[in-house]
Amino acid sequence: GAGRRYVSPAVMICDALNSFSLGLSVSLHEVWWLDLFFAAVFVVGVISAWRRPPRIGVETTVSSLGHRRGAGLVVLLAYILVPMVCIWIFSLSVPLYANSRYLIMSSPPFYLGLALGVEAAVQWKRGLAVLLATALVGSMSFSIHSYFWRGRYQAKEDYRGAAQFIMARERTRDAIIVS
Repeated sequence: GAGRRYVSPAVMICDALNSFSLGLSVSLHEVWWLDLFFAAVFVVGVISAWRRPPRIGVETTVSSLGHRRGAGLVVLLAYILVPMVCIWIFSLSVPLYANSRYLIMSSPPFYLGLALGVEAAVQWKRGLAVLLATALVGSMSFSIHSYFWRGRYQAKEDYRGAAQFIMARERTRDAIIVS
C-alpha cells in the first residue's frame, strides 16, 4: 500500500469510464468528450433495459414486468456499482484503489449496456445505430492504435531478455529482487 492515497468515488467512476471505454492508452483529459459519448450510449442502454426488460420465464403478466425491470437494472447497475462501493468503503480505512484494474470485474455489464444502447438505436433508426456503432468501434480503434504505435507504450517489459541477462551473470548466493 505504499504511496496509495484515498480516491473519491467520482475519480473511480471517471477512471473506470475512461478505462472501459477507450483503455489506458489515452489521456482522460484529451478524450473526455468520447468518454461522455460512451456514457451516453450506456445510459440509453440502461433506459432501454428499463423500458423493454429482458424476458424471464414464460410469465407475461403486468406484475412480472416490474420483476423483469428490476432484474435488468440489477444486472447493469449493481454489477458495476457494488464492487466500486465495496472498494470505496474499504478505502475509507485503508487506501486501496490505485487504478481501474481494481474495477475490471465491472466491465462486462458496461459493455452489455453499450450493446443495449446500440440495439435501442437499431429499434429507433437503423442508420443512427450504424453511425453509433461506427463511432464506438472507431474510438476503440484509435485507442488500440495509440497503444501499439505511440512511443510511450513501445517499451514493454522484456522478461525473456531479463532472464537471459540474469542467467549470463548469476553467481552463487545472488539475490534477485523483482519490483
